[in-house]
Amino acid sequence: MRVHGGMTYLVSRMRHGPEKFILPQKVHWCLFLAYLAVLPIAGPIALRNVLLAILVFQSLFFCFATCKSANTSAGIGKPTAWLMIWASFLLLFPLTARDPGVAWRELGGQWLESLLAWFVAFVVVRRISPTARDLLWIGLASAFYPFVYLILFLWAWMGGLGYPAYIEDASWAAILDVLVRNVGNVAWPGLSNFPWGFRGFDPIHANLGATAAHAFIAFAAWGLADWQKRREIKKLAWLIFLLGCSYLVPVLASSRASILCISFMVLLVILVAVAQLWRGKSADGVRPAAGRLVSLGMAVLGMLCLMGFLAYQSYEKDPRWRTMLHKATIGFWVPDAMGVVCHGISAELESGIRNRLTGMPVHQVDEILQGMRGDGGRVLVMRAGLQLVLEQPFGLDGSRSAYKLSMHERCGGVPSLDFAHPHQGWIDLALALGWGGMLLYLGMIIYLLWVVVAGLLKREWSGWELGLFMLCIFWISRGFFDSVYREHFLQMQGALIGFFWAGWLQDVGDRQS
Repeated sequence: MRVHGGMTYLVSRMRHGPEKFILPQKVHWCLFLAYLAVLPIAGPIALRNVLLAILVFQSLFFCFATCKSANTSAGIGKPTAWLMIWASFLLLFPLTARDPGVAWRELGGQWLESLLAWFVAFVVVRRISPTARDLLWIGLASAFYPFVYLILFLWAWMGGLGYPAYIEDASWAAILDVLVRNVGNVAWPGLSNFPWGFRGFDPIHANLGATAAHAFIAFAAWGLADWQKRREIKKLAWLIFLLGCSYLVPVLASSRASILCISFMVLLVILVAVAQLWRGKSADGVRPAAGRLVSLGMAVLGMLCLMGFLAYQSYEKDPRWRTMLHKATIGFWVPDAMGVVCHGISAELESGIRNRLTGMPVHQVDEILQGMRGDGGRVLVMRAGLQLVLEQPFGLDGSRSAYKLSMHERCGGVPSLDFAHPHQGWIDLALALGWGGMLLYLGMIIYLLWVVVAGLLKREWSGWELGLFMLCIFWISRGFFDSVYREHFLQMQGALIGFFWAGWLQDVGDRQS
């Protein structure tokens, strides 16, 4: 009787239309923020999928409801041609893939999830019509994981995670176990036990760096939007604090690629801010007061000094920086990258490397040779992966294992340098989806870049344009350091780029009207 009654209730609700299933606007917004917060964390995959599923159903109900109403402008709007072409390519790719079974499974997995992330981002913007204040909430949601990391870092510095600070597993149970086990070791922190390089509980440090960059970009966009609204940033101290924390996270974690990318983001923010101040005027045509400009200038100078200090400390504390260039250079110097990846470094090649590094201390030469499985190995794997891309223009099967399967096939077994992926996102994407898939995705991001840069030449930028510009730059550059066009990274790109894209389209529409 209960089941029958429940079905009767559900049918009666459906008869009244999809409006009855739409959650309140604030609940929809909070669900989207929660989705952004858990996206970069490796552990709660089930929670991430549940939140995405709820958002998809809410978005569908909202679209059906608004399509039935007279006010069609409240719908999701017309998707741009690039996004539609990209989605069509993903849907058709399994028909030409080498292994259609795997390709269809991947389409129903990471690729479909990424498309749904774009979809829910567009719909949430259409429903809530976000303002500058909402950009702050986007930043805080993206900063959830970095803030958790900073709390764990402080606790590790006090000895609460043992010496050296380490968490064996990414599960919450393992974290709680470490906290309880070392609670007696907690003491006042000192410089001698500062835990440089502590990675937190997530073994994939790119997760931490990416979400820290997302938070930095969202906070910068909020700061610009707030400045344009009042011609003064009343919460300047909070803005500097939030930007500083976002930059601090990858530095403390010693994630070199993330440090380089977020440092580039800092320079971009400063350049855009200078350009905006140079040409920007308030609504009545009066330029900002000199005192306010001096305050902002001092804030920028302080941020640059802090960034320089942290970068210097990272260089001093992390010895990998000192030999990174040499390792990469040797990786490019090796004549047959594919041969080394498959069969390892021969005695003749090792002798040639040592002769090339004559004059360097012996221990550094040994470290560089050992680094052929690290930084130097990444260069070799990237070169070998590029060779595979040229040999396979139509890709493999759309899976995250495309590089590994291709390399095992090319080497006739397990290669000597057995990397799971080429540590180069664009090569990884080209091996998975072919040249067409890689160029389409890159073209979509470059298109967005071109549009916002063209807008900068015509008018003052908004927070939406700054955020979209920096997100595109970040994810293009991040792909040259790691394989980030896969799994939840695709959802991170779709959710946040889609949010700023839709917000920018809405902002342009408001200006024209």
